[in-house]
Amino acid sequence: ATHLAQGMFYLHTCKPPIIHRDLKPANLLIDPSGVLKVADFGLCKVRPDPKQQEADTFKMTGETGSYRFMAPEVFRHEPYTETVDVYSYAMILYYLLDGKPPWPFLNGIVAVREASEDGNRPPLPRHWDQRLQGLLQECWDENPQARPPFNKIRGTLGEYARKYED
Repeated sequence: ATHLAQGMFYLHTCKPPIIHRDLKPANLLIDPSGVLKVADFGLCKVRPDPKQQEADTFKMTGETGSYRFMAPEVFRHEPYTETVDVYSYAMILYYLLDGKPPWPFLNGIVAVREASEDGNRPPLPRHWDQRLQGLLQECWDENPQARPPFNKIRGTLGEYARKYED
C-alpha cells in the first residue's frame, strides 16, 4: 500500500501530472527485491492543461479503466482529475486488507453502477483499525475534491506503520 502511494505520488507530481486511469491489482508488479512497480500505462493521460489548478477538472474519456476499481465520476462520464486514481487506490487498499476484491459477488459493471448511482461502498469490518477505515472513506469519497492527495495518504500510512513498530 505504501509503495503504491509513493508511486502514485510521483506520477501525480510530475510536470505535467500523469493520471493513470487504470489502477487495479493486475497493473501492479513486484520486482525481485520486493518493490512494487506501477505498470500498464496504456490508458494514462497527461493532464491536458498543466497551468490549471489541481482542483480544476478536465473532460476526458468516460468509462476508462476497469469497472470494479473505476471512480464514479469516470463511469458517469463527468470531468475528472487525478483524484480518480485515489478512488482506485482505495479499492486496491480494500482488496489488500480484506483479501477479496470490493463487492466480490458482483460483476464489475454492477459494482461500479451501484457505487456511481447509489453511492455504495464496500462494507468496512468493525475490527479494522479506525485509521485505515478513515483513510478508505476519505479516498473513496463521493466528492472527488474531498479525496486526499497521495502525499497525505503516504503520511497516514507512515503514522500507521510507526504505531506498530513501537
